[in-house]
Amino acid sequence: MCSASTRVLLNGIPGPPIWHQGGLRQGNPLSPQLFVLAVDTLSQLMRRAHDNGILQKLHPRRPIPAISLYADNVMLFCHATES
Repeated sequence: MCSASTRVLLNGIPGPPIWHQGGLRQGNPLSPQLFVLAVDTLSQLMRRAHDNGILQKLHPRRPIPAISLYADNVMLFCHATES
């Protein structure tokens, strides 16, 4: 049975739980390496979305980062559009 889950906060509202079927527990020596690989891929996807006009920059003249990382938490910042 699976007891670990993750929820995504969107505008402060938690989404449905995503139940983990397998993977590494926090504290496992491989966890930081796996996190870096996942975040690097996420960063590339965000960059492509900006380059292709899917997402807008947060500020037209200042380079404000779209991703904030702290420990094992990730925050994505972008402008919302109806489309």
